[in-house]
Amino acid sequence: MHEMVPSKWMSITSIAHRVSLAGRVEIGIAKGNDWIPLSSPVKPVTVDIIKGPERFMYHMKLKALSHGTAWEGLSHRPDRTLTAVDGSFYFVDLPDGDYELQAIAPRELTHLVAIKSAVISVQSSAKLAFITLKLANTGIMGLVTKEDDKTPIPFAKVQVLGSGEQVRCDDKGKYQLLNLEVSPKNKRNVKLYISQRRYTEITTDPIPIKRGEVVAKQDFQLTLASV
Repeated sequence: MHEMVPSKWMSITSIAHRVSLAGRVEIGIAKGNDWIPLSSPVKPVTVDIIKGPERFMYHMKLKALSHGTAWEGLSHRPDRTLTAVDGSFYFVDLPDGDYELQAIAPRELTHLVAIKSAVISVQSSAKLAFITLKLANTGIMGLVTKEDDKTPIPFAKVQVLGSGEQVRCDDKGKYQLLNLEVSPKNKRNVKLYISQRRYTEITTDPIPIKRGEVVAKQDFQLTLASV
């Protein structure tokens, strides 16, 4: 008869987490009070809870003390997460209350800037709270036409002089030259080089651009080149 030997395996109990808050980071063009969303997602964006209920913020202070200097460098914390490839994000197990969130673009993406933080209320007894955070793009947009009759010039090339930043007009002569990199502390002056076959190319005067803004109505005319 064999003696029963106690199992050395530990029993594992799964812990269920409750998704308290979900959202999406959206990239777009800010035009006054209007917002034009763009379809393309970007690299993972950091989403921080910058304010919350007193109980939650006190818990974060204790967490920060326990982690020391490593705390700021953590990409995933109870008050911080990264977006997925589609821009979505979520937080789990948040106590009820109001939360202020802000999206922070990667440092190398200097063409993006957060419009402003946003506040949302979390209530465990209510439906899942959902919030949209916005990052504004930087660039120039306008129209390229013929000088004589002002009709559009399709597919003209609009390029930042001395840079690889460029775009083609659409079939109606409209262009959106986006993702222009700008230092967070400075404006940038760019000259545009506009060209199309059979037309005389032009170089514009410097155009000042500011991070998070799209300079609109930068329209230009080309003349037919002499044969």
